[in-house]
Formats: sequence, C-alpha cells, structure tokens
Amino acid sequence: MKPGRYLISLAAALVIAALTGCATPSQRFDQRASKLGFSRHTVAGSEFEHAVYTARAPGWAPLLHVYLEGDASPRMAHRYSPADPTPHRPLMLELMALDPAPSVLLGRPCQHGLDPDCDPDLWTVGRYGERVVASLTAALQREREQSRASGVVLVGYSGGGALALLIAERVPETRAVVTLAGNLDLARWSEHHAYIPLSRSLDPATRPPLQGGIVQIHLLAGHDERVPPALTKASIARQPGATTRTYPEFDHSCCWETIWPAVLEDLAKALAERAKTPPNRPQGAARSAGQARYAAEGQRKHGQKSGQGPDAHRIGAPAPVPSRPPATPAGLILGCPAPQRQSARSRLRTGALFSEFFKSFKGTEGHPPKGRPSVS
Repeated sequence: MKPGRYLISLAAALVIAALTGCATPSQRFDQRASKLGFSRHTVAGSEFEHAVYTARAPGWAPLLHVYLEGDASPRMAHRYSPADPTPHRPLMLELMALDPAPSVLLGRPCQHGLDPDCDPDLWTVGRYGERVVASLTAALQREREQSRASGVVLVGYSGGGALALLIAERVPETRAVVTLAGNLDLARWSEHHAYIPLSRSLDPATRPPLQGGIVQIHLLAGHDERVPPALTKASIARQPGATTRTYPEFDHSCCWETIWPAVLEDLAKALAERAKTPPNRPQGAARSAGQARYAAEGQRKHGQKSGQGPDAHRIGAPAPVPSRPPATPAGLILGCPAPQRQSARSRLRTGALFSEFFKSFKGTEGHPPKGRPSVS
C-alpha cells in the first residue's frame, strides 16, 4: 500500500474509532438492537416514557415474553450519578434474539435517552422504588393489551430480576418469572458490598411470595461476585415451587447465551405442565409428578443415575455445566464463549412446546380475536 493511501486509511479508522468511542450507552444499545433486527417504539407508563424493543412484528399472541435489563453499573451508581444509566452490555437483547416466542424488551425509567433530566434517585437508591415499579407495570399492561396477549412471562437480569418479581405481584396475567443473577435481597446485597442502603426501593425479599400458580425459574452463577448466590437463596426459598439452577463456572455476565435455548425449552415444558393441572389438584402434586417424569425421562435418555437428572437442579445442587463452544475473537474480548445460535431444529422444538402450551388455553383466551392469525 502506498504511504498516502495508508495515511488516509489510518485517519479514517481513527475517525471511526473516535465517533464510536463518543457514542452514548443509549446509542450503542440502539445500534445493537438495530443490528439484531429489533424495532423500537415508546410506550407511556404511569409517570415515565419507556423504550420498547420488539423482536416480532406487532400482532396477536397468547403469551408475550417481556425482558428487563439490569442496572447500568452498581459501583458507578453508588459513587456518582452517570449521565446515561443505560446498560453498557445489552445482555437481554442477546437473549431475546435467541427466543422464538413473541418478545419485547421493556426499558426502565431514565434509560435509552428518553429523559436527560431524570431524577438520579430513579437509578440509584430508588431504582426499584414505587415510582419505577408502578410506571413499568402500567407500560407493560399497555404493551400487553396492544399485542392482545392473554399472559406474560417476565425475564429479568440482575436488577431486572428484582423488578420482575415486583411487577409480577401486580400483573395478574403473569404466567412465569425467570431471573438470571437476580438481585433478590436488596438489604443483604447492600450490606455485603458496603453500599448505601437502597432506602427508596422495594425489596423482593420482604414482599409477600408470588401466588403458587406462577412458574418460577431462578438462574444463579457460581462465580458471581456482584450478586453472590448465597445472598439470594433464602429469598428464593420463600417463593412457592420456585426452581433454582446454579451454574458453577458462570459469573455475573458470562455465559448466559450458551444455555438460554435450553432454558426456554424447560420453561415451555413447565408452562404446558402447569396448564394441564386440573383445578381440584394441588399445584405441588402436579409439579412433583411432572418433575419426576421429566427426571426419569432424562435418566433413561442419558443413562443417568437417580439424583443426577434435571431434578438435581433444585436449591442446594449445582446444575451441570454446558460444554463451552470454541471462543471467537469477540468472545475472547468479553472473557466469555461466543453465544450459540439456536439450531433450526431446536427452534422448531421450542416453538412446538410453546404451541402445546397455547393450545391448552380454554375459551376465548385460547383463540385469537377475529381476523387475527394465531402466533406460536
């Protein structure tokens, strides 16, 4: 390459790097969402405007998956108020890209550049407070009604896990809650890190347990230093029928993409099993029977001994660590393996499981409004 062309190329690269480096977290979040093929719109909550990222074209669906991102940075939030509290790494966008079900990501107040003059309390000591939870709940219900979904699954990561539990108790259409490295005991978490107590927040650990009909799956990381599993297990144990899975080699941000397709399959099975439970049959009996059949099936398929199947994922027993795929350069930079894309066969299987759940609905709840196609 001639010296002149080399200098021009170098200058162009430096300009691109400078422009990328100057991008705000909100802009980088939008860029990643656009690259994944998601559309963005806003929905009004009770007090705030919320960004919504949609993975599927608007239309009717019996069940809507609603993803909630984590906090921007716990350390940063306790030292000073960031100019843009949007998460730097959009993990929920990556997981939503692996989800074959109709899904949306619901933005939190002050995030995504919607309110530059937002009260800093709303992403520091009050980030799980009444104003935040009430506005998210109102926005979620408007989004659900707009999509005409009869039920929702709440998926929350880190601080989004706390919000998922707090919102679920206010939304009667909640069918399931899934948390990943969820901050579910705020008092113990603040004390552990010697942070200022979240005095203007609602603590899931002190709230009444969710009703037993809601499927709960809580995923923990063995090497999580931000939300150590020991801080949340007592809070999870209060929840009726909650399932906990611990991945010993995972940390707070790595490597949730590698197991997400399998988690979605388990979720679909749990929802289908719950929908089949007769009204006069205790939920606990149905859950135990379903887990026993699922465990026996897994043991026969994989030649496992008793106690080594999926039922061993309960509290106090680590989940098996999935094999890690070869790391790509991007994976090496993040310190995590590259996410595995769900195969076509796996996506069809997961879609079929959700379809089985949808068919279990009775009456008008199980059928789309006139003129609307059924989505599974």
